[in-house]
Amino acid sequence: MDLPNIWWKTHIEDKDSVESITLWVGDDPWDMYVTIEAENIWISRGWKTFARVNELRVGTLCKFELLPWPANTFNVTFGNY
Repeated sequence: MDLPNIWWKTHIEDKDSVESITLWVGDDPWDMYVTIEAENIWISRGWKTFARVNELRVGTLCKFELLPWPANTFNVTFGNY
């Protein structure tokens, strides 16, 4: 999954050296690996399993809320539209 470059550079600490992020869905943490090459940023490992287990489909809205602590951690909620 691609991540918005402008958002990443604005909000992520140590934006050029981050190798992983954690997504929380309820009480379940999901560790994701991030690849950064030039102007491209994407989740390179973990997304396919995350999407399958959480039954994500075309049309599922995923809301990512950056948490203040620990660094590079997001709360994720879902909705259908």
